[in-house]
Amino acid sequence: MSSSSHLRTTAVLALLTAASALAAAKGAVDLTALQAASADRAAGVTRAATLSPLNWRYPFESAELWNAIGRNAEAAQHYREALRRFPGCAPCWIGLAEARAALREPADEALDKAVKFGRSMPEVRTRAAVLYAKMGERELAASEFSAALGGQKDEMESFYEMLHRIYSGDEILDRIVTSADLESYMNFALGNLPLRDTARVWQALEDSGGHTAWRNPYGGYLARHGHLRDAWSITVGTAGDEGQPLLDPGFGSGGAEVGFFGWHIRDVEGVRARISTCHDCESGARALRVRFDGERNVNYFGVSQAVPVLAGNRYALSARVRYDELSSARGPQIGVVGIAGSEAGTDCTLSTFAEELRGSSDWRETRVEFEIPAGCAGVKVLIARRQTPKLDRFVGGQLWVDRVDLQLLGRATEQARHKALAPPAARSIAG
Repeated sequence: MSSSSHLRTTAVLALLTAASALAAAKGAVDLTALQAASADRAAGVTRAATLSPLNWRYPFESAELWNAIGRNAEAAQHYREALRRFPGCAPCWIGLAEARAALREPADEALDKAVKFGRSMPEVRTRAAVLYAKMGERELAASEFSAALGGQKDEMESFYEMLHRIYSGDEILDRIVTSADLESYMNFALGNLPLRDTARVWQALEDSGGHTAWRNPYGGYLARHGHLRDAWSITVGTAGDEGQPLLDPGFGSGGAEVGFFGWHIRDVEGVRARISTCHDCESGARALRVRFDGERNVNYFGVSQAVPVLAGNRYALSARVRYDELSSARGPQIGVVGIAGSEAGTDCTLSTFAEELRGSSDWRETRVEFEIPAGCAGVKVLIARRQTPKLDRFVGGQLWVDRVDLQLLGRATEQARHKALAPPAARSIAG
């Protein structure tokens, strides 16, 4: 074996020995043991570095280990050695800057070199941004965060979480996130940010022309936060003062969902619901068909559609129905439950249903009237069957539903209407 090969082999063995000690210590809970093993590994890397004096990676790895356990002076020494061997090492410069900052020594020169040599390295630019922020250089930090964001591919949620620990949502939008980053930021906002910040991201997407794909997700977000009229306007594209008629009331378009809105049709064990061809329907060629298998006492709320309404208004929900051999002490019904608005503590107690449908019948109307409580922003129209405690509890047979209508019967007082029709919440909250 040549002398150089022997030196390389010895260096690798030194690294492996140190790494084994560290791996063993990671299985223990004792922090002291982990720090000791890290120090042992760093010492092993240092020995490897002496056996391979031209390889900058050995002193760099040793420096990273010393830095990780708070031995910043030793870390700085090894970063300098790595830089002596490779002056253009951006990770070495940022590591040296962090070590010097931890020692309360001037870090500006090392930080400048890290930025200079690490322009194409998102991790280096992120670390530089964090260090700038710690030093109170918020403008420089924002610039580096913006540059780092453009190169991020993974861990986007963690990156945005870090930004929000340093900056306000307005600062992030105005100074860091570019138009190219807006979609990833919107994805983060929908799952993590409050309404005001998310509304501002949506506005930025609108201004950039890239909002179309986010209509349904953002509409669902607004609806879940109690802003049903705004959600409808953004998702469906219209916004009337008195709420909207149901989408696809006759099931002619196959019950397609429009984000949060439109018909949501689900099966459960014992119930199968489908849009089916209907030869005797009064309003078209298709209708909703709900089949009950007769073997279960189901609690079924699998057909629903949300719609915005105005508090204080009075409405009637009606549908044309036909049913065959619905056998149970409790039959299916149409009805509504309230959807609470955004004002906490305001009552939205609304749950009302039409008559239960049992036995068999040709096409007929079923209907229920109701008034919207002050705290409701909308209603969920349901085709449901509730469980019964009676002996004849298993429900079988089938129900056809066609032409579901939500009709305004009476308006709220002018004062109530004015309050309900305040400027769209998403715009006013965004500022």
